[in-house]
Amino acid sequence: MFKTILVPLDGSEYSQTALDYAIRIGDKYNAHLQLLHVIDVRALEGPLLHDISASLGAAPLVNYQSQIRAILEERGRAILKSAEELVQESGLKYASNLTVGIVNKEIIDAATHVDLVTMGRHGEHASWSSVLLGSTLEAVVRKANRPILVTSDQVQTVSKILIAYNGDEHATQALHVAANMASEIDLEVIVLVVGDEEWATEKLEDAKTYLDPFQLTVTYLHEDGAPEKSIIAVADAQLCDIIVMGAYGENRIHELLLGSTTETVMRNTMIPILLVR
Repeated sequence: MFKTILVPLDGSEYSQTALDYAIRIGDKYNAHLQLLHVIDVRALEGPLLHDISASLGAAPLVNYQSQIRAILEERGRAILKSAEELVQESGLKYASNLTVGIVNKEIIDAATHVDLVTMGRHGEHASWSSVLLGSTLEAVVRKANRPILVTSDQVQTVSKILIAYNGDEHATQALHVAANMASEIDLEVIVLVVGDEEWATEKLEDAKTYLDPFQLTVTYLHEDGAPEKSIIAVADAQLCDIIVMGAYGENRIHELLLGSTTETVMRNTMIPILLVR
């Protein structure tokens, strides 16, 4: 199912956890890992570098660019080397890529050639972020066309998954991915529908019709109230190890104005989330 996994690395503990998850998943599927470190082009060409050069006034901007680029490349190679050593220990095949560009764009472009992306919830500046998500992660989740596993800062064994289902296109894709994943690596499944009882019963029946042939251990639950709060509460109460849900719903205008269920769940739970579009 997941034969090629992209792992963007920035040297943070969150990207380290994303790598650990990628190795575990890769071991289950005998997957090929794509390790990626992107040097942010803004660090080489952005206003900050121009301001520094102007304030010092002694050396041309190009001199600072070359020195900073050399430092960043050395750091990037060290990050990739550390990751490569871990992958080598696992016995999985891998490839490494050090590139320069807009970080989220490079990740999104690389994601088109893989089956799964694993990313930490925060990046290298996690200590400054409080409850905010990493800006790179948000951009990738919005635009990448592959499943994205958003990890926390610690690895845990996955034995039970929660599928947040509402019947829309992305949630249906999430249901399909989760069903195959649960079948292949023997996971217990919780299917949750949040909404009024009549509508929820219909959606749960749809999910049951799809899941029955997989012969999984499944619990079907209905909750009222705000979807994001119910998803987090049920995942915690049921001791789920991962949440699987659609990356975004169908009402894009509502999401842009008020913030989506996807983003709210990502901000308020430390359980890994597999986002599917």
